[in-house]
Amino acid sequence: MHVLPPYLMQILAAMDIVRQGANVMPRKQLNDVLDAKLGPDWSSKLTSFDYEHLAAASIGQVHRLVMKNGMEVAMKIQYPLVLQIA
Repeated sequence: MHVLPPYLMQILAAMDIVRQGANVMPRKQLNDVLDAKLGPDWSSKLTSFDYEHLAAASIGQVHRLVMKNGMEVAMKIQYPLVLQIA
């Protein structure tokens, strides 16, 4: 038995389908976005950056990285042109 009304369950199911079908940025495009937003030396500030995304959705994707101090971080990276379209 669900606590939410059926229409909300339908909306959530539709959103899940969209999320699962979300495209991911190719590595070159991802690097271009990071270079533009963080500067071309962004990777030198990290111990590691996982190019395999943890999640992808309609406006961006999430990647795991490790900072120089050892802190593990999830970075949400917005797809190019999202702000221009919104």
